[in-house]
Amino acid sequence: DGVEMVWMPEIDLGIGCTRTDRGDWERDWLYWFDRSGKRYPTARERAAKAEAVANQERLIAIQERQQKEKLAAYLRSLGINPDEI
Repeated sequence: DGVEMVWMPEIDLGIGCTRTDRGDWERDWLYWFDRSGKRYPTARERAAKAEAVANQERLIAIQERQQKEKLAAYLRSLGINPDEI
């Protein structure tokens, strides 16, 4: 899929059109591009990325909590109250 882009120096942006095959249908898509030709993500793409980051952060928080609980249980098994350390 090649990109046909038109540079608009007045606003320092490019707009490009790509034809993409999405399963059983084909469609033209318009995107904004920066000076180097890098495409700006759409609002939907930014939202999906933010959701993925949030999900990853939730998983990390769950793992950290489980590690903390495991350590607390181990300390209690040694007769140490982790809340008093």
